[in-house]
Amino acid sequence: RGFLNFQWYPRCQVGELNSIAAVISDEEVVCFSGVVKEPKAAMVKFYPNAQDASGELSSLREQQNRSCAMVSSNSTLAPSVSCIFIEYFPPNEVSYLSITSGPLVGGTMITVFGAGFLATKETPKIRFRCSPANLVHQNSSSVFSVFYGNVIFKVWFDSDRVVTALVASDTELVCTSPAMSCQGVSSLSYAANGEDFLESPEESNQTLSAPFLFYPLPLPLNVLPQAGPVAGNTSITITGTSFFSQSQQSFCRFVPASQQTKDVVNLNNMSSNVWQTSVQGTIINNTALSCRTPKVDTPVMVVVSISFNDQNFHLVEQDRFTFYQNPILVLLYPAGGPNVGGTSVTIFGQGLQSFGIGRMYCSFGTNVVRTTTNSSTQDQIVCSSPHSPSSGIALVSVSLNGQDFTGALFFDYYMLPALSALSPMGGPPIRDPQLYTSVTISGSGFSSFHGSALCRFGCSVTPATVQDDSTMLCKAPWPGRDFNLFRDGCRPSIYISSCRFSQCDADGCRLVQHDTVDNITCVLDLLVQVSLNGFDFSLDQTLNFRYYQQPNIVRFGPTGGPEGGNTLIELFTDGAGGFQRLNDGSFTLDINGRTVVCEQVAG
Repeated sequence: RGFLNFQWYPRCQVGELNSIAAVISDEEVVCFSGVVKEPKAAMVKFYPNAQDASGELSSLREQQNRSCAMVSSNSTLAPSVSCIFIEYFPPNEVSYLSITSGPLVGGTMITVFGAGFLATKETPKIRFRCSPANLVHQNSSSVFSVFYGNVIFKVWFDSDRVVTALVASDTELVCTSPAMSCQGVSSLSYAANGEDFLESPEESNQTLSAPFLFYPLPLPLNVLPQAGPVAGNTSITITGTSFFSQSQQSFCRFVPASQQTKDVVNLNNMSSNVWQTSVQGTIINNTALSCRTPKVDTPVMVVVSISFNDQNFHLVEQDRFTFYQNPILVLLYPAGGPNVGGTSVTIFGQGLQSFGIGRMYCSFGTNVVRTTTNSSTQDQIVCSSPHSPSSGIALVSVSLNGQDFTGALFFDYYMLPALSALSPMGGPPIRDPQLYTSVTISGSGFSSFHGSALCRFGCSVTPATVQDDSTMLCKAPWPGRDFNLFRDGCRPSIYISSCRFSQCDADGCRLVQHDTVDNITCVLDLLVQVSLNGFDFSLDQTLNFRYYQQPNIVRFGPTGGPEGGNTLIELFTDGAGGFQRLNDGSFTLDINGRTVVCEQVAG
């Protein structure tokens, strides 16, 4: 106290440095410490009158004697403390930081690693300073200068933030980052006495300060995919806004959440420490980052959060992530299909449930397709087989999230068979399955797959028997509604093909009720196709089976002949004719159980 009593150029001496003293109040005066070559204890002295009659400085000894004598002779006028000691300490070395970035709102716990932190007897502090270029609310008054004597001090408003540090050991300090008004690189400096923040001199190799990056609060919104197996390793992408893309690191954390309230569960109640462990992420850009899920013990819904320093985590606002048990695949049907693809394959199993992506996925070897139908009972799905460049076995797996595939079923790709001939090429429409016309189909590739072989006549399907790779047997079925062609005594009528409303393609039927080439009526030509797996039919478009109305034979003659045979018999129909409805040279006549080949004559 009593500093205001001395207004005539007071000075200070700290060690060997003599400088101007600034009287702040009756109880405070400001002095500047000097530079010393090594740690030591130095005397701090205050000189209320440091000039003699000539205006020159008195010697340090005289000043010291005068000051101390004044204090001792007149304690009511002199400061209560004029001769005190200050302890000099070596500059503390700051090597690196445990965390080099944090959000602008602060709250990041930082460990400062260095040396010599136990040397101070004061309360150490850490200063965070942004450059003016990084100030968020920068204006003309953000920086101003203070002149004191011949020294210029620059002060940054909204820039400097000072926090108290805790000395953990001689090599470690701990502090918490403050809220800042700038983003980007800031300098972090250390003051052992809470006043002198040490900067790294350019000519020195000592590190007295370190950079710290402040970034705006990110807003993560979505997760994709939204589910993955409990085995982990699912690559998820988190999207949002204001991601700190300049960061060299990113992290994800998964915390269990209630499926009813979606609130975060108390971590202390979790038996596994996997929930308190973060996983390394990869920054894609300022709106997206990716990471891989950890392995967990049981299926659970979790809240996903992201961090750019592995300490300050930010919750994904909208989506949750579900860990699930992989489904069990039992069988698929059919077990094979043509390599052109398009086979509707039903996969049976357990746990076939979609998670947040709509339809699920099937893989046939390296080809992936989406399911065409999802089962509400989670026991079956349907996929359309993709094209394969060659025939052979393909491994079939299923993914519930579009990424992680599981299961090992087998699908046999084969080349579609080729048809070359029918024998006979036609027959009458017969309702009785026991009396269906037996048809031999010639071609190739019939034995490339062993499944439920079928023949299709227009829209009507009938079982087939594969004799060998080039021969297949089947019976011409009743043509169903296609037989409407023969109504009204074979008179021309409006023909509506049931093919347009049934399982086969419109190309499966030739919409013909009149053979315009030979002017023949009462015939129906239907496309013949074969299937080796019961689903996919051959692509031949030229091989037809002709259904015809049997000719109405009204008389024949002669009505008898010698038992030695060779009698020429002539058969006659009514006016409608009919012998030319199928002219493939296979017209026969059954006489007493024996088949006789006939020839057609003119008329």
